[in-house]
Amino acid sequence: ANNSVDYSQPAPSLGLVKVRNVQVTVAEGEPWSAQQLSKVFRAAQPDLFNPDGFPQLEPAPFRVKVKYQCESDRCPGHEPTMLDWETGEAGRKWSRQRGPTRAKQMLQEKYETMFGDEQDAHLYVGNLHQHRASFSALGVWYPKVEPPDPYGGDLFDYA
Repeated sequence: ANNSVDYSQPAPSLGLVKVRNVQVTVAEGEPWSAQQLSKVFRAAQPDLFNPDGFPQLEPAPFRVKVKYQCESDRCPGHEPTMLDWETGEAGRKWSRQRGPTRAKQMLQEKYETMFGDEQDAHLYVGNLHQHRASFSALGVWYPKVEPPDPYGGDLFDYA
C-alpha cells in the first residue's frame, strides 16, 4: 500500500467505519515522552486569562487496542489505539475504586460488550495533519442490531 500523502490535496480527517472480526486488547499505558511532558507542563501553567492554571494532565493508565477488519473483502486489518477521553478517565476512576487489575478487566469487558454480536459496531476514526494516512480510533458507536423487518419493506406494498 502506498501511504504517501500529497499535502496540497484535501483529504478526509474524520470517518465512521463499520468493523468486523474485532479483537480487543487492554495493556498497561505508556508514560509520556519528555516532549509530551513539556507540552503538558506548559499547558497547565497560569496565564493572564487563567491565573490559577490548570491541573496537570496524566497519561492514561491503560491502552485499549481494537484490531478489526473494515468492510472491504481485501482488508488486511487495522489495529488502532483508542484515544478518547472516556477510556483514559474510566481507567483512572476504576483503578482508584477497584484497583488496577480489576480496572483492566472492566475495560476489557466494556469494549467486548460494545463490539458484541448484539451491537452494530462502528469506530469513529481520525488523523492528524502530520500523519494524514494513519487513522486513530476516537470513539465507538454501537447501536443494537435491528432485527429484520418481518414484512420485508414498505408496509403498503402488497405486490
